[in-house]
Amino acid sequence: MNIENRVIFYLVFFIVMQVITSLSRKILWKSVCKAGGTTPEGVREKRGELLQQSTGRQNLQNSFRAWMRSNAPDPKLYDKLDRIYTFSMIPNVIFLILSFVSLSMPMAFQKVLTVGLFVSPVVIIIVIILGIYYKNYLDK
Repeated sequence: MNIENRVIFYLVFFIVMQVITSLSRKILWKSVCKAGGTTPEGVREKRGELLQQSTGRQNLQNSFRAWMRSNAPDPKLYDKLDRIYTFSMIPNVIFLILSFVSLSMPMAFQKVLTVGLFVSPVVIIIVIILGIYYKNYLDK
């Protein structure tokens, strides 16, 4: 495979992985909400109220976290699930950015992107497994 085709392959691969990562995080989101003492619908309902109180995107996220943590039956479990949910997107976003950069500098990140071919699916599998595990754990 020549370098131009490889760069296009990386880009398409990581775009597809980004979509799959987002979908796999939905499984985990239900567990995060349940650990936070609410449901995804409850979060949507509370969004308007918290949006009026906050002054910016970061403050809104912090308001949601504080609200869910205060409602959580087990705040430590909520914190753990929230961290997993938040950081599960980071590896694929980094690889996606590097694949866009490699369009203009094809040889710059070849080794890193090759590692990403294995890391991204593993992260997705781990997120799905954790989502299913914690869903079953919280349903008990």
